[in-house]
Amino acid sequence: MTADALDYCLKQLGYRYNVASLKNAIRSSKWITWQQDGRWAHSLGEAAEADLRREVPVVPDSRHAAWAAMRDVLTRDVRGFITQRAERLRNLGSPHRFGLNWDEEPGAMMLPM
Repeated sequence: MTADALDYCLKQLGYRYNVASLKNAIRSSKWITWQQDGRWAHSLGEAAEADLRREVPVVPDSRHAAWAAMRDVLTRDVRGFITQRAERLRNLGSPHRFGLNWDEEPGAMMLPM
């Protein structure tokens, strides 16, 4: 996912912040890596999620089921936001309108099933 796509999703969820702060946080994260294609990625799977939850202890292990349910709802919502964003960008016309490249490769955002 690109930082701009992440920014769009977070703002649709109601988060308000400075986008430069988001990009700085992404760059300094040990969990998120920059890829050659200009996108950000992170490890997927239960082990990666458990490592992250240990590092950022906001969800006690005893609440894992509640966390998983919330995560699944967020996954569905973010997929919808990505689809909505892609549609809005397509409606702009040319992907290079205003001298910017708005084009996102299909499958750029991979969320666990």
